[in-house]
Amino acid sequence: MINCGVNSDRVLAYYDLPKGVSIKTAYAHPDDYVKGNFNSLRSVMGYEFDHTRSIKLTNMYRKANQNFDHFYAGNYCNLDGKLSNGNLCNYKGKLKFRRSWQETWNKTYSNTLDLVGKFDTSSIIDDMLIGVEYNIEK
Repeated sequence: MINCGVNSDRVLAYYDLPKGVSIKTAYAHPDDYVKGNFNSLRSVMGYEFDHTRSIKLTNMYRKANQNFDHFYAGNYCNLDGKLSNGNLCNYKGKLKFRRSWQETWNKTYSNTLDLVGKFDTSSIIDDMLIGVEYNIEK
């Protein structure tokens, strides 16, 4: 039985595709459109105070945008002309989806500060890492 009914907000999962329906055609359409750009810049600066203590600062800037359409709310009309919920349909043996257009733009600034130290507790040498991370996404 296919778990994607008329009120579902998701497309059919791979394991729910009817026998004989290829994943190459189930999730793609000749009119599909995807355009994305991704740029990032990362810097790492560190300083070792001595062989037991160090500090590291990592900064990152990331800019991404995407322009695409995607599937949602799909269902399959079986060869008897019915959906998985029993309602009649007129596209026998085919999957049908709603499509939605999505455009996204975001920038992320990320800063991480790590302090590393080694110390002895009797016969055990311990490594300790203390870190702080701060992110902004716009």
